Amino acid sequence: MPIDYTEKGFEENIESELVRSGYIERKLTGESLDEFKQHAIDTEVFFQFLEATQPKQLEKLKRAYKENYKQKIIHRLSKELSSRGMIDCLRHGVKDYGVKLTLAYNKPVSTMNRTLWEQYEQNLFTVSRQVYYSQKNNNSIDVLLSLNGLPIIVMELKNHLTGQTVDNAKMQFKKDRDPNELLFQFKKTCFSVFCS
Repeated sequence: MPIDYTEKGFEENIESELVRSGYIERKLTGESLDEFKQHAIDTEVFFQFLEATQPKQLEKLKRAYKENYKQKIIHRLSKELSSRGMIDCLRHGVKDYGVKLTLAYNKPVSTMNRTLWEQYEQNLFTVSRQVYYSQKNNNSIDVLLSLNGLPIIVMELKNHLTGQTVDNAKMQFKKDRDPNELLFQFKKTCFSVFCS
């Protein structure tokens, strides 16, 4: 089998290694992509995580908000991300209507407490390729890593075998990526940009 020297091949190799190590391959399309462009959150995965880990809290919010509960929760989360930042929200969760939602579970230092370990294993790490993030244009990022639907790392990849280097990736972020796009706003969402 011939070696794939393209940037796409590089992306596929990274994705397959991440999937082998426990990430879930996730393609953002249709309504999921529209929601992502609007909130910079994979709302489908986010609610999948909440339903699996915090059904009682989610039920309280469903009773409070009725049929609009998902939109209301995402609105509250977006507001908290804007004011406190992604790292603080991941560490301390968010409160909505008096209900605390945990956004991620930290890895316990040992396996002795089975409950903590089971909670940690409920985290959903996803990898998505060629994510169209903007409502203004058709730009995409090469790879997005998310934790429970919340973007944590974006990657811009260049394959040196095609004559491009990390400097080309850095220049692409400087020239072609609008820092006002929600996905790239400081502290609010993604907290790491990786160029390779």
